[in-house]
Amino acid sequence: MFSIRTAVLLIAFLSVFVLGGAGGYLIKGLSASPAAASQSASGSCPAGSHAVVWYSARSWTCVTDT
Repeated sequence: MFSIRTAVLLIAFLSVFVLGGAGGYLIKGLSASPAAASQSASGSCPAGSHAVVWYSARSWTCVTDT
């Protein structure tokens, strides 16, 4: 029916899928409230930095320019 290799690959694929989903909910839980995240990011970051947006978590933050 299933070879060991197929079973291991299936378990690995499902594990990565579940961990990715859990990571998204973790970031969403740690991020600011949706009302704060919906603010305009333009002009909110200090000089020498720019806004980075995580659309799946509805969050953004400022990071320094490199």
